[in-house]
Amino acid sequence: MEPIVGNYDTEHWRAIHRHLFQDVYPWAGDLRTVNIAKGKFFVAPEHIRGAVDDMARALAEESHLKQLPPLRFADRLTDYYNYLTSCTLAARVTGARSGRSGTRWRKAGHRIDWRSGAFKERNDEASLEARKNDNLEPLRAMMRECVVSTPQWAARQQAIAATRLAAADSAGRAPGAGAPQVGVQSPRPAPYYSGPQDPGRGY
Repeated sequence: MEPIVGNYDTEHWRAIHRHLFQDVYPWAGDLRTVNIAKGKFFVAPEHIRGAVDDMARALAEESHLKQLPPLRFADRLTDYYNYLTSCTLAARVTGARSGRSGTRWRKAGHRIDWRSGAFKERNDEASLEARKNDNLEPLRAMMRECVVSTPQWAARQQAIAATRLAAADSAGRAPGAGAPQVGVQSPRPAPYYSGPQDPGRGY
């Protein structure tokens, strides 16, 4: 999926959420109107727009994290990622998934491998630790493993394609066809936990 172009303000994130979930939820792209909590309360509905728009301005002042070395990029990305998910814009916790899908960072020279083992195995626990105890270190360590340079990303994709081709050849199937699946349900967003963390702007 190509990124939804925008400046990462509230309307941009709403557009991302609407694009991702318009075929699943009738409220896709709507802002949350009720208070919710996971360990701690998320940003109150009446403050969502202001908080996210402030974050967008702060991100722009940092040139959208361009030209940062990988570790520094991962650390700042962790701050913004955690702050955005603390807002949880959408009517449900799928807003966090919008943040992941919309954040490509190609122009910054980095890619985030959300499918990596580090993310799949540790995201919920690390995010919950950040939310409940204001401890971002597990989340930061996870993000450092997920951030890869554009050449590294290309190499990973080539390795994945080669593995799929070999598996298809051994099974006598067309590449990319995958194994037959019966009774597979439509994917649903998994519960997500995170918490507020100031990206260094004094919100």
